[in-house]
Amino acid sequence: MTSQARKSKKSLKIGMVGLDTSHVPSLIKLINDKKKNHATIEWGYPGGSELTSVSHERVMKFTMRAAQLGVNILEDLEAIGEQSDAILLESCDGRQHLDQFKVLAPFGKPVFMDKPFTCSVADAKEIARLSEKHGSPVFSSSSLRYAKNIHRAASGKQPLLVEAHGPISILADYPGWFWYGVHVAEILYELLGPGAIDVSVRSSDTFDVVTSKWKDDRVGVSIGYRGDPYHDWGARMWFPSGPESTIAAKNPSFMALMVPHVLTFFRTGESPVPIDEMIEIMAYLEAVNKARETGKTTKIIVD
Repeated sequence: MTSQARKSKKSLKIGMVGLDTSHVPSLIKLINDKKKNHATIEWGYPGGSELTSVSHERVMKFTMRAAQLGVNILEDLEAIGEQSDAILLESCDGRQHLDQFKVLAPFGKPVFMDKPFTCSVADAKEIARLSEKHGSPVFSSSSLRYAKNIHRAASGKQPLLVEAHGPISILADYPGWFWYGVHVAEILYELLGPGAIDVSVRSSDTFDVVTSKWKDDRVGVSIGYRGDPYHDWGARMWFPSGPESTIAAKNPSFMALMVPHVLTFFRTGESPVPIDEMIEIMAYLEAVNKARETGKTTKIIVD
């Protein structure tokens, strides 16, 4: 489907892959408002990953919920690619995304991949290659990028330093910061843009503090905390004029604010986040995991 064809469609029929996350019912409720969105999530493919309990222990629950909300459940991934105008790849295990995209890419449909894009730089680069080869546009983002008070909070200005923060959990069966650290990373990149060259990490039982230098000598800091009390997502930015702080507003929901960007992408085939930035964020997270293990400053390697 060409970009012009996507733009001309009156109503989008969307397929959803990976019914193992709370994002599934949220997105169905947000998108399946035909009067507002002219789009419907019609089909769902359960998927599920045996590599992590957050997937295999929840896939049946959210598959049933999707069916209750009117989504037709299919057991054939290729059928999703064939029948859909656009695809939401929701599988919560980013390690599955490349293999699932290999099946979907030849159909040439726009695919939104929920966080994390992947769980490695190598997988991210291969998805980018397949996207270009098959004309299947991809877009991936955490919903925190679009939260009120975060999205474009530094627009028109260039912060010298950004400190992004939020709650993260580290799972025994999921690769480190890729699970929830991705949210903090997306806030950081929304405010600083791409260009990080290295990371160093200081950790305790309750905190990870990640410091990075940017190519233009700006500095990014990501702080992830675990345990109680719950902390909000947010950032502190230092401009030549002085510091500014911001907290992600919970209303409207992060997901509600991201959905319009996803639907626009489905209609135009143009990702609001450049593919190079998506890949760099995966490289950033990969470097964070390595630095946490070694205690050494680690270069962010994309090429």
